[in-house]
Amino acid sequence: MANIEELNFACLLLESYLSLKRSFGDWNKYPGEKIDPLKQKNLTVNFVAELRSFVEPSGEIHYERHPLLAKIYSKLKKLEGSLRDEIGQIASSALYSDSLQYSEHDVINERYVLAIRSDSYNKNHGPIVAKSSSGLTLFVEPNKLVALGNQRMQLLAELDEVFTKITQQFSLLLHESYDELVLIRDFTIDLDITYAKASYCHQMTFNRPKILNDFEIKIRDFFHPLIADPIKNDLDIFRENNGLILSGPNTGGKTVTLKSLALCQLFIHFGLFIPAEVAELYPVKNIFYFSNDQQNLAEGLSSFSSEVKNYITLLKDLSPVENNLIFIDEIFNSTSSEEGSALGIALLEEIHKVGPAKILISTHHQIFKTYFHEKGGYLSAHVGFDEATEGPTYKLEIGTPGSSMALSIFGKLSEKFGVKGHIKERAMALIDKEKISYESLLQDLTIKQSRLDTLLLKNTAISLELKAKEKSQKGLLKLEKEKLWEAYNEKLKKLIDRAEDALKGKSRKTLYKESSSLKQVMRGLAPTVEKREGDNLASPELADIKTGDFYFSKILRAQAEVLNVNTRKKEVQIKSKNLTLWCPAHSLGILKKIQGPEIIVNIKKEVLGKIELDCRGMRLEEFEAAVEKSLGELLTGDIPFLKIIHGHGEGILKNWLRNYLKNNPDFDGRPDDQNDGITRIDLKNSNE
Repeated sequence: MANIEELNFACLLLESYLSLKRSFGDWNKYPGEKIDPLKQKNLTVNFVAELRSFVEPSGEIHYERHPLLAKIYSKLKKLEGSLRDEIGQIASSALYSDSLQYSEHDVINERYVLAIRSDSYNKNHGPIVAKSSSGLTLFVEPNKLVALGNQRMQLLAELDEVFTKITQQFSLLLHESYDELVLIRDFTIDLDITYAKASYCHQMTFNRPKILNDFEIKIRDFFHPLIADPIKNDLDIFRENNGLILSGPNTGGKTVTLKSLALCQLFIHFGLFIPAEVAELYPVKNIFYFSNDQQNLAEGLSSFSSEVKNYITLLKDLSPVENNLIFIDEIFNSTSSEEGSALGIALLEEIHKVGPAKILISTHHQIFKTYFHEKGGYLSAHVGFDEATEGPTYKLEIGTPGSSMALSIFGKLSEKFGVKGHIKERAMALIDKEKISYESLLQDLTIKQSRLDTLLLKNTAISLELKAKEKSQKGLLKLEKEKLWEAYNEKLKKLIDRAEDALKGKSRKTLYKESSSLKQVMRGLAPTVEKREGDNLASPELADIKTGDFYFSKILRAQAEVLNVNTRKKEVQIKSKNLTLWCPAHSLGILKKIQGPEIIVNIKKEVLGKIELDCRGMRLEEFEAAVEKSLGELLTGDIPFLKIIHGHGEGILKNWLRNYLKNNPDFDGRPDDQNDGITRIDLKNSNE
């Protein structure tokens, strides 16, 4: 059996489904599992409508609205009123007034009690219901209230019994529609997951890839989503290419490049857009990724042994029919370069024998990258190195292998940190001269490529600067033309005034004809307007457009108010003067704010931040000031709600507060947990 909180949750779920279904249908994911319209109607009428007749979406229960609960609840409220009146009179009697810890009553264990000092208690006060933690205060139910308290307990039991039967009936109704509820739950979860994915893709500025039938990778401006301000790269691996051999200096971005490409493939299977500007990808099912450190301490395997084991497993797991996509970061980097190169070449040849595959590898092995560059079949690429900053550019350079730059980087870092010695020179002497010559050649090639890229960037900047100057010159010419036109217009006006004085005796019709002819000539001298008013205003984002906002309408050429927004069609309804129409959201322009003198305003705001005010014993004037100040904090959002302790009975503080709240539409006040001595105040829902 569900309790009232669970029933309300089920009701909220059904209400959400009924609302969302109008927009999303049955989500088209369960073609054979449609909800029976009759069962849906039964749930709507007999569950949702019935429950909502006395339970708010917030979970608040209105007993007085239910026909079976209202009668018992009415008796209970009347009895509680009598109990409050009685206990108020008892508290002021001679037997209790001198023994009270404080004058207000409490409700403990569903009994109305007074707080008696333990040193003043006697059995005539009544039975002890509870004690304070210190034992100095006893909560006593006056003898005169015991019978009324028992009646109240009886009514509460009756109310609970009827309420339990009602929840049982609702629970049975839900049990009968269990399959429908499961479908509604799955629909809501799927919709929520899809919304989460869409929100993430929108926030990260991902884009939708085009899905290919051929095993190719065509991608522009791809990046890793966890790197702030990343360098974006392009890559094309066509059907005839076996893969990519990527080399270059350490920390240059080889690992990030492989991971970024792997993520693009995985995101397709997750139903996500990808971190790239434009992409055409084949959705590979068999994806394998091997990181650069595969040491397995748990199995007692070294990095090399663990790597070998993984590649042997890979050969067993490869599909001989379907396409395989394999990423290997630093292949065989834990053994010698000669052996690592030879093993790597043999491994790739074996993989291609087993099944169709594209392999993307990063490496420092000279023989390995040279072999595939000369043989072809694989794309050669390297990450750039900036000679000026002595660091990587993170830019992918396609077409040639790159130098590891190890000797150069070591030498420059040694100089930077003041390490004396000839380590670099000694290392060069120990290495085969042909290898040094080859690495030097790659290093020079990498540096020249970097210089060429720098020059291209400078040329692009110069081109943009020249275009900006050209626009500036056009602007100056336009201003000069406007200035001349204004001068001519002023001269014309003076001539016309003089002509009017001279020709007072002539026909006015003749004069107007002549002046009109001259004005027509001057209008021909006026500068042409290249753009209409408002064309240069930026368009707002659709999500930022709200009802009641004002924008410049490029269609109406005037300021307009937004009446409605249709996010699905990306249209807005606007009104300008007496004209109302629907138009595309991009046809609106953000109105520029008028720049005025800078005004600095210093505001000092004092916030109490208290959510509970004990106002017992206050004078009315003091009480009004305290309440209004705290309500101001509630209104501005500095506190979430406010509790005011004013005492029971018909005191002046309580009456003033209830009348004040009754006449103020911004606040909702009610007794706190049925304790009439405390009023809880919340802001009313703005949608009510």
